[in-house]
Amino acid sequence: MNIENARVTKKTLEKVVTNRSYNNIILDYYRRLEQEYQLKIDISKGRPKGKIKHKDLQHLNKLKVQKERIIRDKTLLNKIDSIEKCNKFWNLDLYEKLKIKDFISTNLCKDKFCANCKKVKQSSRMGKYIPELEKYPGKLYFLTLTQPNVPGKDLGDTIKKMSKSYSYLNRYLNGTKKINGLDFDYLKYLGGVRSLEVTFKKDDYHPHLHVILVLDNENVPLDNYIINKYSYDYSTGKKVLKTLFSDLDILIQKIWYLLMNDVKVTKKNIENLELGYSCRIDKLQKNDFLDIFKYMTKEKDEDGKILTYENFKTLYYALYRVKQIQGYGCLYHIKDTIDVEKVEEIYNQEIEKMKKIEVPVSVFEKPSELLSDNKYELISRKSYMKYYNQVMMEPTGTKP
Repeated sequence: MNIENARVTKKTLEKVVTNRSYNNIILDYYRRLEQEYQLKIDISKGRPKGKIKHKDLQHLNKLKVQKERIIRDKTLLNKIDSIEKCNKFWNLDLYEKLKIKDFISTNLCKDKFCANCKKVKQSSRMGKYIPELEKYPGKLYFLTLTQPNVPGKDLGDTIKKMSKSYSYLNRYLNGTKKINGLDFDYLKYLGGVRSLEVTFKKDDYHPHLHVILVLDNENVPLDNYIINKYSYDYSTGKKVLKTLFSDLDILIQKIWYLLMNDVKVTKKNIENLELGYSCRIDKLQKNDFLDIFKYMTKEKDEDGKILTYENFKTLYYALYRVKQIQGYGCLYHIKDTIDVEKVEEIYNQEIEKMKKIEVPVSVFEKPSELLSDNKYELISRKSYMKYYNQVMMEPTGTKP
């Protein structure tokens, strides 16, 4: 193993430090949210003072207490504690003679709003799915499903509706659910993976799905010649024709509209519908991978401004226990394709060589301290695993 291939770059450290700074805003939001749901229980009256706002605290009337007390949301308290500790200190093995610091571990909060943990999740998902998807060259298609934007109060219900609607759409595409007079068998559906993303601007939320479909038909007819209202772009202030749609696009647009509006999906209802919702399917391009595996929601709105407390609170409840990524068919059970044991073996062999020269000392340091340290080389298993995965994904690559 070349130590250089396991190096943690200054750029990576800069991102960790910047993300921890952003997390201070998220911490403040979580603290405000937790304070909102502190409830004082008046035992003499047997009920809380004020209104119960948090549905998870409706069991309060069953509590047997002897004096006035404050009920606090333990879930939020645990989140606050985890985010405070996230990436605060890195556990390292320090090799003084070799001038090397080997990253061993750190605390991760795994919160959906944590900028550092979102990146970890993204890397993990790409490591799992991309090698599997590359087994189907020429058979990958990219589908985007949208509907009109919604205010924050409707976001949670809309996301639930989208999940249910996609399960039906997926069944139409794979042939387990039929529409009389329509046939999707020509697609030769093998599987797919869908991902939820929510963008926002003030109290205007845009939840949408990105989907990669694996179709055993490398020549699905996608002749783009149809113009409708979704063909035009108004971002420059002018009406600009930007997108033409295929017959399959229009069919999916209408089916998606019917599903999202609880209208029975029949050939007649499809034909009678003048316009569906904006949806688009095309051959998968390399950059489309990022749309599937990027974050469920960003820390900034569409104007590049940090999300407000109201944005945070809306997204927190709307995305509570929502699964971002879901695989279907041949992509339903995805396992790590990286040979983790092999990576560990290679890495540990190098570490053992270093330990024969000197016994390391265990130390804890902040990422900001490591960023300013130009005396030692910082390495990690994760960096080497990333390098290893990239090499193995190259067509002419050979194992290190």
